[in-house]
Amino acid sequence: MCWATRLLVDRLSASPGWRLVLPPGLRRPVLGAHVRGCLAGGQGWTDGRAVALLEPPGARSPSGGSGLVAGASLAAVGVVAALGCWVPWAGTALGILAAALALARWWPAFPALRLARRSRPAGSAWLHGLAKPAGDPHRSASPLLEGLLGLADASGWVVALETDHRALVARYAEMGFQELATARAPWGERVVMARQPASA
Repeated sequence: MCWATRLLVDRLSASPGWRLVLPPGLRRPVLGAHVRGCLAGGQGWTDGRAVALLEPPGARSPSGGSGLVAGASLAAVGVVAALGCWVPWAGTALGILAAALALARWWPAFPALRLARRSRPAGSAWLHGLAKPAGDPHRSASPLLEGLLGLADASGWVVALETDHRALVARYAEMGFQELATARAPWGERVVMARQPASA
C-alpha cells in the first residue's frame, strides 16, 4: 500500500501542527515511519480512492505524537553530539541555539498541540490522516468517511478527530460531529470534535 503511505504522509506533512513540530528534513521520514506503523497495525482504511487512519478505542498509534517528537529530538541530539565531538564549542552553542528556537516555536502553539490529549473522550476511536489525491473532486473522500462512521456505529464507538480548517468543522457537523474544544494556534485554530454512535 505504498500509494496509501504516500497520500497519508503528504496529508500529514501539510498539517500546520506537524510543520511546526518537525523540521523539513525530518518531517517526511518521521511521518513515513509513523504511517507505516499505523498501517502495519491494521489502522489503515481505504475505498480505493481515499485513505484514512482510524485508531480503535483502547489502541495506541505505534508512534504517537510524543513518539514523533521524541524521534525528531533524538535525531537533533545526534547531530549536535556529532558536532560536539568534532568541534566541542560548536556543539554546545548549537544545542543552546536549538533549544531556544524550539521553545520560541513551541510555546505559542503548546495549548493547540495538547488539545486532543486534554479533550478527546475516554474510550473513543481516533480518526486522523483522511486523505485523497490532490486532483480528486471536492468531497470525494466522503464515501470512505461514511463507511468508517458506519463501522463505528455498528461497533458502538464514539469517534473523535481534530481539524485546523474551519470549513471542515461545518462538514463534520453535517455528519454528526460536535465541537468539544477549540484552541488558538499560530496558524489559526485547532478544533477537536466527537461523534456519538448513531445507535446511542
